[in-house]
Amino acid sequence: MHPLLKHRCKVPPKGWLCTRQPGHEGPCAAYRNVRMPHKLLTVAGDWVIVLVITVILTHIYKFLGGY
Repeated sequence: MHPLLKHRCKVPPKGWLCTRQPGHEGPCAAYRNVRMPHKLLTVAGDWVIVLVITVILTHIYKFLGGY
């Protein structure tokens, strides 16, 4: 376990982190544990799709007599 996480509340379900101390009163201040590399891969994947569509449309345009 990461050293910064060992002093956090352990009530939230897997995939969620609470920002409060263990044994706190009231509800958790929890958020989804989303890792940045996953988001970067998603953004990179979106750009690949845009690039592929652009290449396909360029080839269709050339085939139909464009430039």
